[in-house]
Amino acid sequence: MHACERCYSRKTKCDRRLPQCTSCIKSKVSCRYQNKRRDRQLQQGYLKSVEAKLKLLEQENEELRRSSGVHVSLLDQSTLAPSQSPESTRDSVQHLHHRVDAQPSPVQSGGPTQQSPSEEARYLGSSNGVDFVDVVERVVDSSSHSTGGLFGRVTDSHRAPDRVALPAISEPVALVDHAVAMPLIESYFEHWHLTFPLLYRPAFMEMVRHMYADPLIYHQDAAGAFAFDIVLALGSVPSKRADWGSGHAESHFARALTRLDRVSSFRDIRSLQALLLYCKYGIHASLRDTSSEMWEALGKATRLCVEIGLHHNPSTTSSRCALHITGQISPAVQVEIQRRCFWCYYNLDRIVNISLGRPLALHDDDIHVPLPSAADDDALDQISPGAVPPTPTTSPFLQHTQYRRIQSKIHRCMYTSRLIQELPLTQRQAIRREIFEELQAWRQNIELLPLSPLDNSHPISSSYLHPSWYEAIYHSGCLLLFRPSATFPAMEGLEPDQDKDDVLQIIWTSSRHVLSKYSELLRARHLNYSWVCLYTIFMAGLANVYSVGCCARRRKRGVVAFLPSFWDVVSDFRDYSNMLTAICERWADARGSREIFNSLSQSALKELAGPSFRGDISRAEPANGQGTAGTPLIDQTEQPFATSGFVDTDMSLDHLPEDGFAEFEPAFDFQQMFQEMQSSINTGGYGQTDEVMLGFSQEWFER
Repeated sequence: MHACERCYSRKTKCDRRLPQCTSCIKSKVSCRYQNKRRDRQLQQGYLKSVEAKLKLLEQENEELRRSSGVHVSLLDQSTLAPSQSPESTRDSVQHLHHRVDAQPSPVQSGGPTQQSPSEEARYLGSSNGVDFVDVVERVVDSSSHSTGGLFGRVTDSHRAPDRVALPAISEPVALVDHAVAMPLIESYFEHWHLTFPLLYRPAFMEMVRHMYADPLIYHQDAAGAFAFDIVLALGSVPSKRADWGSGHAESHFARALTRLDRVSSFRDIRSLQALLLYCKYGIHASLRDTSSEMWEALGKATRLCVEIGLHHNPSTTSSRCALHITGQISPAVQVEIQRRCFWCYYNLDRIVNISLGRPLALHDDDIHVPLPSAADDDALDQISPGAVPPTPTTSPFLQHTQYRRIQSKIHRCMYTSRLIQELPLTQRQAIRREIFEELQAWRQNIELLPLSPLDNSHPISSSYLHPSWYEAIYHSGCLLLFRPSATFPAMEGLEPDQDKDDVLQIIWTSSRHVLSKYSELLRARHLNYSWVCLYTIFMAGLANVYSVGCCARRRKRGVVAFLPSFWDVVSDFRDYSNMLTAICERWADARGSREIFNSLSQSALKELAGPSFRGDISRAEPANGQGTAGTPLIDQTEQPFATSGFVDTDMSLDHLPEDGFAEFEPAFDFQQMFQEMQSSINTGGYGQTDEVMLGFSQEWFER
């Protein structure tokens, strides 16, 4: 840690005390330490070169703006004209093609955005996980004396210098062949439409029928052409998942971007639907880090929702919702589609803002619109507003929305609310328990969904019909609730005595379930390769490492409590690394996350090796200065794993011995260790974690 800013500028000696050094305390001034990971120190020459380049670019932009004014007006006229010549169509398409190449992200027109979330100090919040990397590093690596070192080193070394350009668009833009488009459209409605019913399927299919009957509509209707191309882009992801290299989807996505600016200018529900479809692709289907773009696009969607009034309870159709992106729809379903549009926005906003750690755009208390019906599109016109919806009572979309509402409550209570953070410990624990009960109730409702059985008798068409996906996000919600937060700061594994539940055991068990369920999705080829998926898996791996390191340190201090099996930990770390490697094969930018996890997991194994292979725990150091070297701090007759309801009863804890810690006897462990070593050597090894395990076993055998 460097000196504080005042001592550094005065060139005086700083004792580097926190939160204030002695010099600043005597002078009665504020003491501030720079975060070397976030606060970049720029040289004066670099700043001058950037200023000179900025002036040059401003001059070039002004010249281009004056010369392109005529072309823009001609382009708007050709877009709105009912008939146009082939030459004008080709010129407009060529102009749009150049715009896509020069500006891959149209939403950046509203202002500059950061290229990476780690480049701006105010970009990330406590729920993001970057600070959690620092917490885990301090727990498992005692040699680390500064925060942010590991994350900064790895992310800087793997940061891509330039963005990956979108595929070139053929000129002129022609309507995709009917035989190619229809399977992709069917794939979209079988997969994405389950949890994102933004489009009314009968109206969309009617639009497609008219479009193929008269191809000129594809060139004249910017909103319909955008919806058509973005649906093909999203449909290409699940239909070509086995051999998908993002080329098919990105080509359709590039075609859709040529019309996004035009549709965004409508300032009605068509603009909202276009922005949400754009965000849906960027969040769940793109192999690029689109987090900053998605946050800005959702900001524009938030303004549209408030302007139109979709967050209120709509009893009648707004004048700005009469014409949808697919054209005119039946008046009987307009209110339901309005509600669907708002809750689709709600889900995407919660995913991005919670992942980035930013404040939520619309508070839940400001939302008064009820949830939409669970009926399919074909049955919507038979439901009147305010009527009791028929069976089924839930759907994947409603289940997904309820989960995001619980996530929003966790984000507010555990990470952002200052009022809750100042409450006494018992009240904070009661709030956490109440939210956990809501999560458990949500999990029970999964049985009401029409999910496919896992007996291979029926092929599963979508990951949103796979039971493992719902189990994975349930345990991800548990990790968001129980991992260190602003309301429950990290205490290096020393949980309060007032809490009857072992939080570390909950974190460890839930993180294992996240890995297990995502592994099932990967084997079934239903894993969505995106930055959101990478974030979820990476955070689960960090939580697993954190719980292992804290449990090991807690045992060293003499607290007889839960300690995970060394062999389960080795297996989990290996599986996590393999999962991140599978994502890295399709997304090279994810290598930084894998290296962070591999480095931290090796340190955690070193922490766990001591208490795991030392049978006599009476030599452990007493915690908090209490107890003696030969007296355990907790009565051995207690049941250290008894909980009051937090730990899931379905979680597999078969590795825990009945008599507490007999499994760590050296004579018992050596046979298991030798068998594990032989199995690993015969199969050719599994990577770095097996090498670490082999080194631990050899060192133990020599002792």
